[in-house]
Amino acid sequence: MKIDYSKAMSIYELVALILSVVAIFIPLIQLAWSKWIVKPVLKHISTGRASLFCNRSGSYLSVEGVFEAVNKPITVKKVSIKIIRNVDEKKLNLNWSTFISPVSQNISGNYSSITETAHPFRVEQDSVTCAFIEFSDMYNSSERSISPKLSKLYEIYKNFDCSEVSYIDALEKIKSKPEYNEAKQVLEKALFWEIGEYKAIISAEHNEKITYFQYSFNVSEYDKEILLSNISEVLIIPLKNKYGISGNIKYVNIELK
Repeated sequence: MKIDYSKAMSIYELVALILSVVAIFIPLIQLAWSKWIVKPVLKHISTGRASLFCNRSGSYLSVEGVFEAVNKPITVKKVSIKIIRNVDEKKLNLNWSTFISPVSQNISGNYSSITETAHPFRVEQDSVTCAFIEFSDMYNSSERSISPKLSKLYEIYKNFDCSEVSYIDALEKIKSKPEYNEAKQVLEKALFWEIGEYKAIISAEHNEKITYFQYSFNVSEYDKEILLSNISEVLIIPLKNKYGISGNIKYVNIELK
């Protein structure tokens, strides 16, 4: 539009000029809004299921779900979880250790999932990224207290002659040893999973901030019995190995609300 500055602008020319200026500034405003005003939002969408574990590494769990990035891409730098036992407010702090593939593979009739070491990952804008995460004690504080007692018990297995003794008789003999009972007491004391309700607070570090997601779950009497059976299993696995018997460490699935 050609403007004659020697004449006063008509209302139509003025409106056209304003619209032209606005059209120029709209992309700049949009860019500024997107860069400095709109904030990235991280969401955690749970599948509603988690798994509880108990072995010589102590008590830990895995959580199934995905992360969603709203408004902008987000790089998740670290994920940790705090479990609070409601009955006595005792806490269990765990960090991400591995990612578990949600796709199970059938290998020789056995289903298994691929795992990889946990690491920072990027979630693209307005999309989701699978995050089936196993959380564990990265500093092995439980194992440091358990290992000395287990080492004493496992030392007995090294010199145990099972050539003329049945597995059942050998098992009874091992259970009568003070080293067995001492190790069992330490493992039972280290077990965090008691019957009752728990809070689970997931914290995700990203974009120089931390976002928290809170869930709850319940451990039943049946769940506790299964996890307790792992303690006995951990104690006798070396003996089973001598007799060619496979170990049977179990876990329990719980509903995450």
